[in-house]
Amino acid sequence: MAYLGLVVASNWLIEQFGVVGVGFGLMAPAGVFVVGPALVARDGVQYLWGKPIALVALAIGAGISYLVAGREVATASVVAFSVSEFCDFVLFTWLAPRWARAVFVAGVVGAVLDSILFLSIAFGSLALLAGQVAGKLYGVVAASVVIGARRGWTVRR
Repeated sequence: MAYLGLVVASNWLIEQFGVVGVGFGLMAPAGVFVVGPALVARDGVQYLWGKPIALVALAIGAGISYLVAGREVATASVVAFSVSEFCDFVLFTWLAPRWARAVFVAGVVGAVLDSILFLSIAFGSLALLAGQVAGKLYGVVAASVVIGARRGWTVRR
Protein backbone atom coordinates (compact mmCIF):
# COMPACT_ATOMS: atom_id res chain seq x y z
CA MET A 1 0.00 0.00 0.00
CA ALA A 2 1.52 3.30 -1.14
CA TYR A 3 0.32 5.29 1.86
CA LEU A 4 1.98 2.94 4.33
CA GLY A 5 5.23 2.94 2.37
CA LEU A 6 5.29 6.73 2.11
CA VAL A 7 4.81 7.17 5.87
CA VAL A 8 7.78 4.88 6.57
CA ALA A 9 9.87 6.37 3.74
CA SER A 10 9.43 9.90 5.09
CA ASN A 11 10.99 8.94 8.41
CA TRP A 12 13.74 6.87 6.83
CA LEU A 13 14.71 9.75 4.52
CA ILE A 14 15.07 12.12 7.46
CA GLU A 15 17.36 9.68 9.25
CA GLN A 16 19.45 9.10 6.11
CA PHE A 17 19.71 12.61 4.64
CA GLY A 18 18.75 15.08 7.39
CA VAL A 19 17.85 18.55 6.12
CA VAL A 20 17.83 19.25 2.36
CA GLY A 21 17.05 22.10 0.00
CA VAL A 22 13.50 22.23 -1.38
CA GLY A 23 13.90 25.16 -3.75
CA PHE A 24 13.65 28.93 -3.44
CA GLY A 25 16.44 28.89 -0.84
CA LEU A 26 14.26 26.93 1.61
CA MET A 27 15.35 23.93 3.65
CA ALA A 28 13.34 21.07 5.13
CA PRO A 29 13.80 17.57 6.54
CA ALA A 30 14.41 15.17 3.63
CA GLY A 31 11.17 13.24 4.19
CA VAL A 32 9.19 16.26 3.02
CA PHE A 33 9.25 15.07 -0.57
CA VAL A 34 7.17 12.00 0.25
CA VAL A 35 4.89 13.53 2.87
CA GLY A 36 2.94 15.58 0.30
CA PRO A 37 2.19 12.46 -1.74
CA ALA A 38 1.45 10.59 1.54
CA LEU A 39 -1.21 13.16 2.42
CA VAL A 40 -2.80 12.61 -1.00
CA ALA A 41 -2.44 8.81 -0.77
CA ARG A 42 -4.23 9.00 2.59
CA ASP A 43 -7.19 10.61 0.83
CA GLY A 44 -7.18 7.80 -1.71
CA VAL A 45 -7.14 5.13 1.00
CA GLN A 46 -9.98 6.87 2.83
CA TYR A 47 -11.99 7.23 -0.38
CA LEU A 48 -11.40 3.71 -1.74
CA TRP A 49 -11.29 1.60 1.42
CA GLY A 50 -12.71 3.79 4.20
CA LYS A 51 -11.54 5.52 7.33
CA PRO A 52 -10.87 2.36 9.40
CA ILE A 53 -8.38 1.05 6.81
CA ALA A 54 -6.68 4.46 6.63
CA LEU A 55 -6.26 4.42 10.41
CA VAL A 56 -4.91 0.86 10.40
CA ALA A 57 -2.40 1.82 7.69
CA LEU A 58 -1.33 4.84 9.75
CA ALA A 59 -0.87 2.67 12.86
CA ILE A 60 1.22 0.10 10.98
CA GLY A 61 3.29 2.85 9.37
CA ALA A 62 3.86 4.43 12.77
CA GLY A 63 5.05 1.15 14.23
CA ILE A 64 7.45 0.50 11.37
CA SER A 65 8.70 4.10 11.58
CA TYR A 66 10.11 3.36 15.04
CA LEU A 67 12.25 0.69 13.41
CA VAL A 68 13.73 2.97 10.72
CA ALA A 69 13.96 6.32 12.52
CA GLY A 70 15.00 7.73 15.86
CA ARG A 71 12.46 8.05 18.67
CA GLU A 72 12.01 11.83 18.29
CA VAL A 73 11.41 11.68 14.54
CA ALA A 74 9.09 8.65 14.76
CA THR A 75 7.08 10.15 17.64
CA ALA A 76 6.80 13.50 15.88
CA SER A 77 5.65 11.70 12.74
CA VAL A 78 3.01 9.70 14.60
CA VAL A 79 1.59 12.76 16.35
CA ALA A 80 1.70 14.94 13.23
CA PHE A 81 0.14 12.32 10.94
CA SER A 82 -2.52 11.48 13.53
CA VAL A 83 -3.67 15.07 14.04
CA SER A 84 -3.53 15.91 10.34
CA GLU A 85 -5.37 12.61 9.67
CA PHE A 86 -8.25 13.69 11.90
CA CYS A 87 -8.44 17.12 10.24
CA ASP A 88 -8.22 15.47 6.85
CA PHE A 89 -11.14 13.17 7.71
CA VAL A 90 -13.27 16.18 8.55
CA LEU A 91 -12.29 18.30 5.54
CA PHE A 92 -12.00 15.55 2.96
CA THR A 93 -15.30 13.96 3.97
CA TRP A 94 -17.04 17.32 3.82
CA LEU A 95 -15.60 18.22 0.41
CA ALA A 96 -15.32 14.70 -1.08
CA PRO A 97 -17.99 15.06 -3.75
CA ARG A 98 -15.60 17.60 -5.30
CA TRP A 99 -12.58 15.31 -5.26
CA ALA A 100 -9.86 17.61 -6.64
CA ARG A 101 -10.94 20.39 -4.30
CA ALA A 102 -11.11 17.96 -1.37
CA VAL A 103 -7.59 16.68 -2.04
CA PHE A 104 -6.24 20.22 -2.40
CA VAL A 105 -7.90 21.77 0.69
CA ALA A 106 -7.31 18.77 2.95
CA GLY A 107 -3.74 18.52 1.65
CA VAL A 108 -2.95 22.17 2.33
CA VAL A 109 -4.42 22.10 5.83
CA GLY A 110 -2.74 18.76 6.50
CA ALA A 111 0.61 20.04 5.24
CA VAL A 112 0.54 23.07 7.54
CA LEU A 113 -0.70 21.23 10.64
CA ASP A 114 1.60 18.28 10.04
CA SER A 115 4.57 20.60 9.57
CA ILE A 116 3.97 22.64 12.71
CA LEU A 117 3.52 19.57 14.88
CA PHE A 118 6.33 17.55 13.33
CA LEU A 119 8.94 20.30 13.49
CA SER A 120 7.97 21.31 17.03
CA ILE A 121 8.25 17.76 18.36
CA ALA A 122 11.18 16.44 16.30
CA PHE A 123 13.37 19.54 16.30
CA GLY A 124 11.89 21.86 18.93
CA SER A 125 11.83 24.66 16.36
CA LEU A 126 9.75 26.01 13.49
CA ALA A 127 12.81 27.37 11.66
CA LEU A 128 12.22 24.96 8.76
CA LEU A 129 8.45 25.61 8.56
CA ALA A 130 8.40 27.49 5.24
CA GLY A 131 10.48 24.82 3.52
CA GLN A 132 8.53 21.99 5.10
CA VAL A 133 5.18 23.39 3.95
CA ALA A 134 6.51 24.28 0.48
CA GLY A 135 7.97 20.81 -0.03
CA LYS A 136 4.70 19.14 0.93
CA LEU A 137 2.63 21.46 -1.21
CA TYR A 138 4.55 20.47 -4.35
CA GLY A 139 3.03 16.99 -4.07
CA VAL A 140 -0.42 18.21 -3.02
CA VAL A 141 -0.71 20.70 -5.87
CA ALA A 142 0.57 18.21 -8.46
CA ALA A 143 -1.89 15.55 -7.28
CA SER A 144 -4.79 18.03 -7.24
CA VAL A 145 -4.04 19.12 -10.81
CA VAL A 146 -3.79 15.51 -12.03
CA ILE A 147 -7.00 14.51 -10.24
CA GLY A 148 -8.86 17.58 -11.48
CA ALA A 149 -7.71 17.01 -15.06
CA ARG A 150 -8.54 13.32 -14.93
CA ARG A 151 -11.98 13.88 -13.45
CA GLY A 152 -12.65 16.58 -16.05
CA TRP A 153 -11.56 14.20 -18.79
CA THR A 154 -13.72 11.40 -17.34
CA VAL A 155 -16.78 13.69 -17.12
CA ARG A 156 -16.35 14.83 -20.75
CA ARG A 157 -16.19 11.22 -22.00
